[in-house]
Parts: sequence; structure tokens; C-alpha cells
Amino acid sequence: MIDIKYDTFFSVELLNQYFTDLTCPDFIVIPSDKTRLTLAGLKMITRQFSSQILTGVELNSLGIPSVAPKDGVNFTFFLKLNNSRFVNYTNLPMAPTNGMLYYFSNRNNNTFGGTDLTGNLNAYDSSASYHPGSLVVSPAGDVYQAWRKSDAGNPNSFSETDYWFKIANNSYVSENDAVKWLPSVLQYSFPSVQTSVTLMVKGYESGTRAFTGTVLSKTIPFSSPASSFTLDLSVLAPGRYSLQIDGGNVIPIYLNDELYGQDVFGVIDLYCESTLPASYKMLDPGNHLLSPAYKIFFPNRILLWKYVLQHNSAGTMIDNAGIYQFATDPSLTPTSLVSKMPIPFAEAPIKTFKLTINPNEYNAIPNASPDRLSSYQFHHGLADEETLTISEINLNY
Repeated sequence: MIDIKYDTFFSVELLNQYFTDLTCPDFIVIPSDKTRLTLAGLKMITRQFSSQILTGVELNSLGIPSVAPKDGVNFTFFLKLNNSRFVNYTNLPMAPTNGMLYYFSNRNNNTFGGTDLTGNLNAYDSSASYHPGSLVVSPAGDVYQAWRKSDAGNPNSFSETDYWFKIANNSYVSENDAVKWLPSVLQYSFPSVQTSVTLMVKGYESGTRAFTGTVLSKTIPFSSPASSFTLDLSVLAPGRYSLQIDGGNVIPIYLNDELYGQDVFGVIDLYCESTLPASYKMLDPGNHLLSPAYKIFFPNRILLWKYVLQHNSAGTMIDNAGIYQFATDPSLTPTSLVSKMPIPFAEAPIKTFKLTINPNEYNAIPNASPDRLSSYQFHHGLADEETLTISEINLNY
């Protein structure tokens, strides 16, 4: 009898702050066609168990892979969302539409200190503008989520609770993980007719751990002024790049023609490379397994909660835990009680709210649901008004 031994080559865990145990079961993860062939050739298998993707490799008698992966071998997986409610309780800086998707990789220059596949969060910058949902890191390393807009001309520091909410310190998915999917050949339209076009495409460089290496640079003259041209990037291997056309904005892009006609939320791109930081490597110099446990962490959404009472009811709401406060909005009929600060969406309910409608007290107060979102005109001073997305809870008392 032949005893074949397998061990973990790498794993990826999907996490979401919304869930009590943090595990996120909202995706189906499938390997790309090219990766299926790579796995078979390296005598590897991959399986998904709820929120975790495990990839195992066959070992020989020395305890190392039977087929040694070459340095630089790539494993690509596609994330397909299987729960429409995910976008309601998760703080997403970008809707995955119009070719936009999220890109996660162990090549990302993440300095958080773990095995996160996300890019770095932005440091707070008083000269920048922020919108609800923006994530920043303070000089002390704490993570904050904006719940109101903050303009560059009127900056509001992360320490101002009227604009920012401190969340758990993790390396979360942010706008820095968003890329534009492009087919390898497409028709690109100009804003006005052009006589030529200049292309600059840069790829990953191990020395800088950034997309700083020029892989394509050329100017294409046209025989006559053109309103569009054929952008042909088929000479490039599938993967992430940065694209600049005619000296305009640098756009992070992802090339992979396998995505034609597919509804993909994100891409996990993993590399077995000796130049990666120690925690991201899959093998040591002797080809012994390091079995990295990679992570992708989604932040939960924070927003104001609005309780709508029955007509002719008037009441007050308190939090027995002393964390949240509610106020009556005099502009709304029927009576509505709105939290003064945003409250995170969480799977575990808050059980400390008490509603008093004289002379009755109610302690089993329903929590906000991700299924009921609405708009709210938030007033903070006479001249300070903005439209916010909030969660609305209708009560039958």
C-alpha cells in the first residue's frame, strides 16, 4: 500500500468584522483555468471550507514537495459573491461594477505586520478629502472609519467623533485594493480626437515591491485624427499592472481574459517567490513548507440608526451600557429617535437599549437590519447639513 502524505502549502481566510466569529462565508472561491493546470502539475489540491481556502501539496519522504515549485510560480483564484446582503453590512469603498474589482496578493506591500493580502491603509492627511466609509490610520497606528464627509478645505481630524469612528485595528480592505479589469484587447475612446497616443504600462518589481517596472512604453501615431484606437495589451501575461495614457492619471488595472462574461468580485493572486517578506513566503531555501495563513479582512459598516415610533407616540431611548445616545428629530413625523453617533452593523445584537413611552418601558428593542437602509438629512448646526445613508427601524409601539 502506498502512503501518500499531503500538507498545507498555503491557506487563505476570509474575515468580516460583522460576524461574531469574524469568519466570512459569503464567497465561492474558484481557481483560474491556468491555476488548475498548475495545481495538477505540482501535485497539489485545493478545497474551500466555508470561509477558508486550503491548498495542500504532496510530500516526498524528505517532507518536501514531491514536485518542487519554481520560484515565481503563480496561483490565481476568483472570488464570486454568493450573498447579496454582504454589500449592505460591509463597508466597501467601491462598488464592484463597470469592470471594477478587488485585487488581493501576497505581493502587496502590506506593512501591517501579518499575512494580510490587502494593500496598506492610507495615513490620515489633513489636506485630503474623505467621504463616509473612508479608512485612515492615525500616527499612533489606530484605524478610523469616516461616517461623514470631510473636505480638504475644512479638515476634520480623526480625533473628531462628529466625523470619525475608531474601529478595531486590522488591515482592512480599502480603496487601495480596487483595480479596473481590462480585456487584453479593447477599443479605447478619447475625450477628443487625437493624432497619436502614448502608452505607459508598469509591472511589479521585486526590488521595490511596487508596480514601478516599465513593461510597455510606446507612442502610436495615427494616419488621420482618431476618436478611438485599439488598445492591445495581449503581449502582457495575465496579472496586475498600472496603465497611463497620454500622461493622464495612472490607473491600476488587472488583465485576464478568463474574466470575460464572469461576475467576479475580486481576485486572489499568490506567488511562490523567494523575494517576498518572511511571513509571506511559501517555502524556505530548502523547499520546506512554511504554510503561510493569508488573510483578507473586510470592515463592517457603521452608520446612524433611526427608530421610527408609531403615530402619536413620543418616547426616549437610552443605552444601559452608556455607549450610545439617541435624540428626537423634531423635523420628522412620526416621532423618530436617531443615534447621535454611528453604530456598527454586527451579527450579535445589542441588548442594552431601553425605550420609554410613558408609562411603559421596552427592553427587547430590535436592532438595525442591513436589509433596511434609507437616506437621512443630517443636521449639525444651522449651516452644516449632508445626506447620509442610515438604517431605519420601525417599531409597533
